[in-house]
Amino acid sequence: MFKITKRGNLDLTKKIRNLEKFINDDLAGELGELAVTHFKKGFAIGGKQTDDSSGGWVSKQDGSQSHLFRTGKLINSIKVSKYRRRAMVTSNTPYSRMHNDGLGWRTKSGRTKSGGMPQREFIGYSTVLNRNSRRYIVKRLRRILK
Repeated sequence: MFKITKRGNLDLTKKIRNLEKFINDDLAGELGELAVTHFKKGFAIGGKQTDDSSGGWVSKQDGSQSHLFRTGKLINSIKVSKYRRRAMVTSNTPYSRMHNDGLGWRTKSGRTKSGGMPQREFIGYSTVLNRNSRRYIVKRLRRILK
C-alpha cells in the first residue's frame, strides 16, 4: 500500500498529514455537502429521500401546485453549517419545520392528531445517505493512502 522511497518515511509522513487534514478539516464539510445534494435531489422528486418519506409526499387535494415548489425558497434554503468537525444540514425558512414535521396537535389524553398540513419530510434520517457517505469516506481514504 505504501511506496518505499529514497527519502524513507517522508512518503508515509505526507500520507499521515493528508489523512489528518481530511479527518480534521475536510470530512464534515464534504459529507455535509453530500447530504445537501441528497436532500435537494429528493426534494425535487417529491419526497423519498428520508426513511420516513419513503412513499413520497401526499399530494394536494385540489391537484394544484404545492407551495413547496412555487417559489423555490424552501429547496434553496437547504444548507450545510460546519463547526469544527461537525456539519449540520439546515433550512432557515420560517415554515420549513412545519413542512418537515407536519402540523398536528395533542389531545387532552396526550394522543397526537394530525391536522391541517401533512408531513412532507425533506431533511431527516436516510439509510441511503448513510450508505453513500460510507462509500464516499472509503473512496477518499483510498485516494489519500494510495
